[in-house]
Amino acid sequence: MWVISGALLLLWSGCSGDGSSLGPDGRPADEASDDPQPTETVTLTQLSAEIFTPRCATSGCHTGGFPAANQSLEADKIASQIIGVASSGNPNEIRIVPGDPDNSYLLKKLRGISGIVGSQMPLTGQRLTDDEIAKIVQWVQDGAKAN
Repeated sequence: MWVISGALLLLWSGCSGDGSSLGPDGRPADEASDDPQPTETVTLTQLSAEIFTPRCATSGCHTGGFPAANQSLEADKIASQIIGVASSGNPNEIRIVPGDPDNSYLLKKLRGISGIVGSQMPLTGQRLTDDEIAKIVQWVQDGAKAN
Protein backbone atom coordinates (compact mmCIF):
# COMPACT_ATOMS: atom_id res chain seq x y z
CA MET A 1 0.00 0.00 0.00
CA TRP A 2 2.84 2.37 0.92
CA VAL A 3 4.53 1.61 -2.40
CA ILE A 4 1.40 2.53 -4.38
CA SER A 5 0.87 5.74 -2.34
CA GLY A 6 4.55 6.66 -2.76
CA ALA A 7 4.37 6.02 -6.52
CA LEU A 8 1.27 8.20 -6.85
CA LEU A 9 2.91 10.96 -4.80
CA LEU A 10 6.02 10.80 -6.99
CA LEU A 11 3.89 10.89 -10.16
CA TRP A 12 1.82 13.81 -8.86
CA SER A 13 4.84 15.87 -7.79
CA GLY A 14 6.53 15.34 -11.15
CA CYS A 15 3.54 16.79 -12.97
CA SER A 16 2.88 19.73 -10.72
CA GLY A 17 5.74 22.01 -11.80
CA ASP A 18 6.03 25.59 -10.66
CA GLY A 19 3.92 27.05 -13.47
CA SER A 20 6.78 29.17 -14.80
CA SER A 21 6.47 27.76 -18.29
CA LEU A 22 2.73 28.42 -18.52
CA GLY A 23 1.13 31.32 -20.27
CA PRO A 24 -1.55 33.53 -18.70
CA ASP A 25 -4.26 31.16 -19.89
CA GLY A 26 -2.65 28.16 -18.12
CA ARG A 27 -1.45 26.53 -21.32
CA PRO A 28 2.24 25.97 -22.05
CA ALA A 29 3.81 29.32 -22.99
CA ASP A 30 4.54 28.25 -26.56
CA GLU A 31 0.80 27.62 -27.03
CA ALA A 32 -0.53 30.63 -25.10
CA SER A 33 -3.12 32.69 -26.97
CA ASP A 34 -1.92 36.01 -25.51
CA ASP A 35 1.40 36.01 -27.35
CA PRO A 36 1.86 39.38 -29.06
CA GLN A 37 1.43 39.22 -32.79
CA PRO A 38 4.10 40.75 -35.01
CA THR A 39 3.21 44.30 -36.01
CA GLU A 40 2.53 45.12 -39.62
CA THR A 41 5.15 47.23 -41.33
CA VAL A 42 3.56 50.42 -42.60
CA THR A 43 5.28 52.59 -45.21
CA LEU A 44 4.72 56.19 -46.20
CA THR A 45 4.07 54.96 -49.74
CA GLN A 46 1.24 52.80 -48.41
CA LEU A 47 -0.15 55.63 -46.25
CA SER A 48 0.02 58.02 -49.17
CA ALA A 49 -1.87 55.66 -51.49
CA GLU A 50 -4.47 54.54 -48.94
CA ILE A 51 -5.04 57.67 -46.84
CA PHE A 52 -3.24 60.91 -47.65
CA THR A 53 -3.79 61.09 -51.41
CA PRO A 54 -7.47 60.11 -51.49
CA ARG A 55 -8.49 61.83 -48.26
CA CYS A 56 -6.18 64.85 -47.87
CA ALA A 57 -4.47 65.74 -51.16
CA THR A 58 -7.75 66.81 -52.72
CA SER A 59 -8.82 69.99 -54.47
CA GLY A 60 -8.82 72.94 -52.11
CA CYS A 61 -6.95 71.07 -49.39
CA HIS A 62 -3.37 69.77 -49.26
CA THR A 63 -2.52 69.83 -52.97
CA GLY A 64 -1.69 72.23 -55.76
CA GLY A 65 0.37 75.41 -55.86
CA PHE A 66 -1.01 76.82 -52.62
CA PRO A 67 -1.90 73.88 -50.36
CA ALA A 68 -3.75 74.44 -47.08
CA ALA A 69 -1.39 75.22 -44.19
CA ASN A 70 1.42 75.32 -46.77
CA GLN A 71 1.48 71.52 -46.51
CA SER A 72 1.21 69.39 -49.61
CA LEU A 73 0.27 65.78 -48.98
CA GLU A 74 0.82 64.75 -52.58
CA ALA A 75 2.79 61.50 -52.91
CA ASP A 76 5.92 63.09 -54.38
CA LYS A 77 6.07 65.86 -51.75
CA ILE A 78 4.68 64.34 -48.56
CA ALA A 79 7.93 63.24 -46.88
CA SER A 80 9.57 66.65 -47.22
CA GLN A 81 6.39 68.38 -46.06
CA ILE A 82 5.69 66.48 -42.84
CA ILE A 83 8.70 64.61 -41.41
CA GLY A 84 10.49 66.86 -38.92
CA VAL A 85 8.81 69.99 -40.30
CA ALA A 86 7.31 72.68 -38.05
CA SER A 87 3.61 73.39 -38.48
CA SER A 88 2.82 76.67 -40.22
CA GLY A 89 -0.13 77.18 -37.85
CA ASN A 90 1.92 76.50 -34.73
CA PRO A 91 5.71 76.65 -35.28
CA ASN A 92 6.32 75.11 -31.84
CA GLU A 93 4.73 71.88 -33.10
CA ILE A 94 6.43 69.44 -35.47
CA ARG A 95 4.12 67.82 -38.00
CA ILE A 96 5.66 64.34 -37.64
CA VAL A 97 8.17 63.55 -34.90
CA PRO A 98 9.75 60.20 -35.88
CA GLY A 99 9.23 57.68 -33.10
CA ASP A 100 6.86 59.95 -31.16
CA PRO A 101 3.23 59.83 -32.32
CA ASP A 102 1.92 61.59 -29.19
CA ASN A 103 3.96 64.70 -30.00
CA SER A 104 3.32 64.65 -33.75
CA TYR A 105 1.11 67.60 -34.64
CA LEU A 106 -0.41 65.91 -37.67
CA LEU A 107 -1.73 63.10 -35.47
CA LYS A 108 -3.09 65.64 -33.00
CA LYS A 109 -4.98 67.28 -35.87
CA LEU A 110 -6.31 63.95 -37.13
CA ARG A 111 -7.45 62.97 -33.64
CA GLY A 112 -9.00 66.38 -32.90
CA ILE A 113 -7.06 66.87 -29.68
CA SER A 114 -8.16 70.02 -27.90
CA GLY A 115 -5.71 72.86 -27.55
CA ILE A 116 -4.39 72.60 -31.09
CA VAL A 117 -4.66 75.40 -33.62
CA GLY A 118 -7.52 75.01 -36.07
CA SER A 119 -10.03 72.25 -36.64
CA GLN A 120 -9.82 68.49 -36.67
CA MET A 121 -8.71 67.12 -40.01
CA PRO A 122 -9.92 66.35 -42.53
CA LEU A 123 -12.24 69.35 -42.71
CA THR A 124 -14.43 67.79 -45.40
CA GLY A 125 -15.63 64.25 -45.75
CA GLN A 126 -15.48 61.61 -43.07
CA ARG A 127 -12.90 61.60 -40.30
CA LEU A 128 -10.19 58.99 -40.50
CA THR A 129 -11.11 55.68 -38.93
CA ASP A 130 -9.34 54.32 -35.86
CA ASP A 131 -7.64 51.77 -38.12
CA GLU A 132 -6.38 54.46 -40.48
CA ILE A 133 -5.01 56.52 -37.59
CA ALA A 134 -3.46 53.36 -36.10
CA LYS A 135 -1.54 52.81 -39.34
CA ILE A 136 -0.14 56.35 -39.21
CA VAL A 137 0.75 55.87 -35.53
CA GLN A 138 2.55 52.61 -36.38
CA TRP A 139 4.53 54.33 -39.15
CA VAL A 140 5.55 57.16 -36.78
CA GLN A 141 6.46 54.69 -34.00
CA ASP A 142 8.63 52.79 -36.46
CA GLY A 143 10.62 55.95 -37.20
CA ALA A 144 8.55 57.69 -39.91
CA LYS A 145 10.77 56.62 -42.79
CA ALA A 146 10.37 58.47 -46.08
CA ASN A 147 9.89 55.37 -48.26
